[in-house]
Amino acid sequence: MKISNKNKKNDGVLIYSSLIWNNIWSHSHDLTKILSKTFPTYYLEVPKNHAKGHEHLIEKNIHPVPENATLITPKKEFKRFNLGYMLYTQCFTLKAFFKVRKNIKTIMIYNTYDILLFLLAKILRKKIIFMYVDHYEDLTPNKIAKWYISKTTKFFLKHSDEIVCTARILNEHAKKYNKNSIYLPNATTIEKFSGKNKKRQKKFIVGFVGSLGNWVDSDMIADSAKELSKHKNIEFWVIGPGPGADNIKNRMLKEKITNIKLFGFLKHDESIDKMFEFNVAIIPFKINDITNSVSPVKLFEYWLADNPVITTRTYELSQFEEELLFVDTAKELSDKIIYLHNNPKAGKQLALKGKNLVLKKYNWPKYEKTYRDLI
Repeated sequence: MKISNKNKKNDGVLIYSSLIWNNIWSHSHDLTKILSKTFPTYYLEVPKNHAKGHEHLIEKNIHPVPENATLITPKKEFKRFNLGYMLYTQCFTLKAFFKVRKNIKTIMIYNTYDILLFLLAKILRKKIIFMYVDHYEDLTPNKIAKWYISKTTKFFLKHSDEIVCTARILNEHAKKYNKNSIYLPNATTIEKFSGKNKKRQKKFIVGFVGSLGNWVDSDMIADSAKELSKHKNIEFWVIGPGPGADNIKNRMLKEKITNIKLFGFLKHDESIDKMFEFNVAIIPFKINDITNSVSPVKLFEYWLADNPVITTRTYELSQFEEELLFVDTAKELSDKIIYLHNNPKAGKQLALKGKNLVLKKYNWPKYEKTYRDLI
């Protein structure tokens, strides 16, 4: 076990994420950054895993650790996502928690696998805040794991001291079990976008950034690009890894779709730079329990990069009627892209509405006091 520095105060916060620190920048990273300004903060990682489909558990980036934060890292790495991995993770988290228990009074849990850690925190009378940021049980295709997570999630909802829900539908569900549930959507960090300006390409760029998991309609992207191939100045940029990227690549080869560029994984700062080159950004989510329960950070980042956004109508995003363009099919996506291509003024107005909303509401400095009060 590696602990990167030594916090001694007993008012600390332990953040147990389901992600590693040096990969994608996530909600748990931003939370660590803002809480460490006030409290000694510990970020507890899960073990790294090189299994296919778990690219988010491989070190791909180096994020500086905030001055008042401690990174707790397991040394052992895995090549498979199996029972051995799960058991090792349970043992490691218990050992890590017990080692820092005297320094913390609050634990914030994203990971619903580790019920033993939850129980130990209860026994030691720590305040437990459950971070309900996804429809967790549907993130795994394994039936046994799905059943297990559905049970542990319900247990966490019932027995946590506080619940933070990042989507409206999650908050509605949580309140059935626990009145101490609040709705705090995702947010972004304004400073990462400050001082940057649009860098227009020769072509009209339609951009997507994010992991292309099974919740992303990669066929919608490919179908729309294929339909718009006759417009030589329109190009699609797809940034991010995942099975959806593989699907698009295969379709590009088979169907000779030439107006898509696949960038794969980029560091967060590099992705932001690319967003400033977009003319329009897209969120082509499939409509299901996972996407209805997601407050996509990419939406707020797209807006801060001055992009109009076209999206499918998930439950969470349906509240932004005045700031978004909604589509249901690839044909509708193509039509909306052409509309924004031909009406740049309308695109600027949409982008400005979204950006003003982020500056007013959906940014981490606005959330800082709320989270401090929760602690």
